Amino acid sequence: SEMCIRDRYQRRVHGTQAQTTSGAVNPFEVNKRLGRGINIGNALDAPNEGDWSVRIKEGYFKLLKEKGFNSVRIPIRWSNHALPHSPYTIDAKFFERIDQVLDQALSYSLNVIINVHHYEEMNGNPDGHLLRLLGLWKQIGERCKNRPNSVLFELFNEPNGNFNKDKWNVVIPQIIRTIRESNPKRTLVVMTAEWGNYYTLDSLKLPANDQNIIVSIHYYDPHFFTHQGADWVGAEFQTRGVVWPGPPPQKVEPAGGVWGVEWAKNFFIKYNTVQGPENPASPQTMEGHFNKMEQWSKANNRPINIGEFGAFNKADMESRKRWTAAVVRNVIARGFSSHYWEFCSSFGIYNDPTGQWNGLEKVLLLSLIHI
Repeated sequence: SEMCIRDRYQRRVHGTQAQTTSGAVNPFEVNKRLGRGINIGNALDAPNEGDWSVRIKEGYFKLLKEKGFNSVRIPIRWSNHALPHSPYTIDAKFFERIDQVLDQALSYSLNVIINVHHYEEMNGNPDGHLLRLLGLWKQIGERCKNRPNSVLFELFNEPNGNFNKDKWNVVIPQIIRTIRESNPKRTLVVMTAEWGNYYTLDSLKLPANDQNIIVSIHYYDPHFFTHQGADWVGAEFQTRGVVWPGPPPQKVEPAGGVWGVEWAKNFFIKYNTVQGPENPASPQTMEGHFNKMEQWSKANNRPINIGEFGAFNKADMESRKRWTAAVVRNVIARGFSSHYWEFCSSFGIYNDPTGQWNGLEKVLLLSLIHI
């Protein structure tokens, strides 16, 4: 089904305490402070920093702060820098590098989310790797316990595969307990199951006695637009020239890989022919998805973060701007926070070698009045 879309591939892809009068941290206030953010991706989430052509420079935080961004999400592949066996010691040099990056981000008064990213072994064998994941969080928690509440911990990026929604619901409270031993007031970010999809919100189980949590969703719908021509996704995503919104001015001829995949075929039939709100790539379809998130947020009294959203650079820039503006509009209208994927790589807004911005940053930072 279309809902299993993300199972088919792997994408490479300083503030004061926001406290209520009782002293409890209000996660809605923290989420407001996160505001408009961006991922500095393909850096510390690569097997080694630099492997995917991005190394985090202090200048990045200065640039982002001056542009008007409020926060950064820094994806981190801890699992590649820790012992495989107990006590799962994290490499000292790697930890020092994370400290340095946090110091730099905080020195520009940016709010920061750090996470456990690309722990693929956990997705493949959650039972076999749970103790190691908890061991990583024990160390991260103790190392960062004196950081201000403008540093947030996100438990795990995009649980998928064998790390299904049932397993995820069992693991969530275990990670939270581990972190709370050293960080009782740290605001935590918890993703939904199945790659962080909005449609798994209803199956998400959070500890009722812990309100200091922000729920995170990743939004890349429709994938045939946002991931077109990417070399790490399946053959069904190789159709080029997919514009947003649909339908296109001229019919798009789907790539060969689409025909053997029923839901992909159905998408292109509707995308090419259906006028108006029912088109799968219409602004109204997107709005429907965000309405579902908002309804869940209100019913469960939990704030929402769109932890990743973006379109790959094989899509045309005008469509990328229209789609990104539409996401931003939906985010602002509902009081969510957001982190665009990503800063200076293949989804990016900034070209490091030339020092040029590509215009997407203007879309990300526009206020609701202007878009």
